Amino acid sequence: SIFLAGLWKDDLKQRLGFSDETMDTMDFILDFSNFFAMLPGYVVDRVGPTSVVFGSALLHFIGYGSLFLTVIGAIPPQIAFISMIFIGQGAIWIVMSSLGVLGKLVKEADKGKAVGLAMTWFSIAPVAVHRTATVLLGSSALTPAFYAICGAIMAGVGVIGGIVMAVSPWSDNGRREGRSIGMWFAIVFTLFVSVTPLIDVSGSETQYVSIVWIPLCVLVGLSFSVIGRCVRDSRLEARGLVSLQAPRTESPADEESVEALDTNLILTEISLSAPVNSALAQFRYWSVFSMLGLLCGGGMAISNHVSSLAVGVGWDTQQAVALFATGNSLSRLFIGCFSDVVSRRISRSTLLTVFTWVMCIVFALLAFAPHNAALVKIGVIVGGFCFGTPWMLVPAIEMEWYGHENFGSIHGVMMLAADVGVILVRVFSAVFDGLTPVFAILMGVHIAAAFCATMGTLTGHMSKGVMMFPAKNDAGEHQKVD
Repeated sequence: SIFLAGLWKDDLKQRLGFSDETMDTMDFILDFSNFFAMLPGYVVDRVGPTSVVFGSALLHFIGYGSLFLTVIGAIPPQIAFISMIFIGQGAIWIVMSSLGVLGKLVKEADKGKAVGLAMTWFSIAPVAVHRTATVLLGSSALTPAFYAICGAIMAGVGVIGGIVMAVSPWSDNGRREGRSIGMWFAIVFTLFVSVTPLIDVSGSETQYVSIVWIPLCVLVGLSFSVIGRCVRDSRLEARGLVSLQAPRTESPADEESVEALDTNLILTEISLSAPVNSALAQFRYWSVFSMLGLLCGGGMAISNHVSSLAVGVGWDTQQAVALFATGNSLSRLFIGCFSDVVSRRISRSTLLTVFTWVMCIVFALLAFAPHNAALVKIGVIVGGFCFGTPWMLVPAIEMEWYGHENFGSIHGVMMLAADVGVILVRVFSAVFDGLTPVFAILMGVHIAAAFCATMGTLTGHMSKGVMMFPAKNDAGEHQKVD
């Protein structure tokens, strides 16, 4: 929903008679609603993901339905502001539900890949929705029916997803032990889908294939190699030649937080049940909060001004937008797979810190070399890649540190960082004239956040391991330890 808004602006501006300032306000309401995850996070923890998926369908129905009525003039145009709230909340409700299910179903060794896949599809879904609506309408021009079709797709998928979750045995809270060939098939398929925006700017299908076929062939080959190894290991496990590592079932009674011996170790619900207040009391939580907020706000700043940056260096705007979007999508998938492979040596919080430093370099390029075509192109592409990384890394970090029982509430508070980041960027843009001072200030605050996270890593505050708590009593409360 948030990326589809780029298609709405000009059309809604003309149909509703709004000014540019009014459309910016409407866009901000959509962004804020899309990132406000405290309510769906609480509902996920208390009611369950299935109800949240159905709730998402209802919110999308109300949001797109009311927007359609404003477009055709059936209700006052001011109702469109309320529509943005429902549409934004509908999007984040289904995001929180999906992450909640993945946290309970996917084993630790595949968590990065699973979250990366989900977050990648959240970023490329607007392309699929837009093209589906175009096919149904028979034209790429936006008509009132476009909003009705979008609402039908969003609400329909929510209803179908809720029904599937209601009848499927996902709620047994068991982590799947077997190797997932389907996971790697989905990764390869997603790679192809993620680069589809480049088709529109390549000039022809042939040129598009010539641009991407070499890296895709390499990735597909690597994927098949991994699949073959997974199949071989699965057969050995089936024959009893390879023993699975036994899950850890006990939590220490004398410590609140202990060093995890292996981040891929499968932990039970008894040892992974950190309450929200304990998570919020940690330095590392707020360090991740600051990096998420700044990477989100910084990425939105580049996205909102990518056309101005492209025009300034004589770069095709459509190509710039497509490359930024492709980097944003692929980073979630690549970093998800990469973090699973290196998690024993390099923590995901360290990777998040690294990409915050990289974003500092991006803003340095955009602030101090705005007329250098090569550096601006590098900044836009790498900035898109960095913008996508926290959406995969942060949920996986929270699952690793605090478990799954209260993940919705913990991540709901964390998502406030995105709202803070977007507000900061709007304040900077309103106070300072031009992009150069805004990018320079963003570089400075990114340096501050990255420096604090680096010091936390060096002093051990970012690597305390999994937070564990004693088992719960009959009242559902954690037993106190003397």
